[in-house]
Amino acid sequence: MDKNKRKELLEEYKQIKTYMGIIQITNKTNGKIYVEKLQPYGDRGYNRPPMN
Repeated sequence: MDKNKRKELLEEYKQIKTYMGIIQITNKTNGKIYVEKLQPYGDRGYNRPPMN
């Protein structure tokens, strides 16, 4: 692979967003809290979208 193609692919890879962290969902009716961790998987294409 030539250097220009490699540099282009590397830059494209860096632009892919990854979602990781901890989310919390609170049930306002009964006060229960659901906590889940999000972490990137082997292939960045299968990441879960952020919950708003």
